[in-house]
Amino acid sequence: MGITNYINFEESIIGERPLSGSRVNYAVDAIGSITGTLSGGTLQNSYSYKPYGAQLARTGPATDPPFKWVGARGYRAVGRSFCECYVRARFYSTQLARWIASDPLWPQQTAYGYLQGNPVNSTDPSGLLSCKDQRSLCYNDADLALWLCRKSADLKRKWETDFCGTPNNPDYWPCYTAAYAKYVAKVEQCGDENKKRLALCEEEYEACLEGAEANRRAFWWGVLTVSTVILFETAKDTGAVLSGQPELIAVG
Repeated sequence: MGITNYINFEESIIGERPLSGSRVNYAVDAIGSITGTLSGGTLQNSYSYKPYGAQLARTGPATDPPFKWVGARGYRAVGRSFCECYVRARFYSTQLARWIASDPLWPQQTAYGYLQGNPVNSTDPSGLLSCKDQRSLCYNDADLALWLCRKSADLKRKWETDFCGTPNNPDYWPCYTAAYAKYVAKVEQCGDENKKRLALCEEEYEACLEGAEANRRAFWWGVLTVSTVILFETAKDTGAVLSGQPELIAVG
């Protein structure tokens, strides 16, 4: 098996160079998925994917790179059913749209969910997305929605005022004033909607923390229960005599 060197630029894998072959460059989309391979400026293969990573289409005769969906971020295809990607800390299934192994940070974090159901706007190259990371993604989505709302309002204002004619037109200023008033109202609406989104982000963040705490308590309660059973069974096997009431031990 030959040796291949992978070219990294600003924490992204952008190509490969086999020791006995020519360099292959990767065409990469916004989230780091490899959408094409190029050699000498010529397109070899092209790829498209479903939101959670399953391959939607492929063209070209060349060998596939090991990095495909979110490959520039380090998601490596392993070619196994229901276990298609390795992402540093654990495996991910593009068919099931979830992690195969539980998060090493569990029970502090959710065990198997991927990016809070938002795979088209971010990635998780560590395999260890936290509640704070999820809140950051939510805030980024809210900021983008606010920008799009304001941009749409501004474009509509320009489009409407263009039909008002020129200031020499006697109907110009009433027309312009009406269009600008609608623009101001829309911008205020955008702000109100953004506040609701941010409030929802905080609610989801608190719910994530509560879920993590519930998972932690359930985990340690399970450990305590199993330990108690093991101690009881060991006492029976060794013929130990238990007298009086059992002592309750609190685990914080």
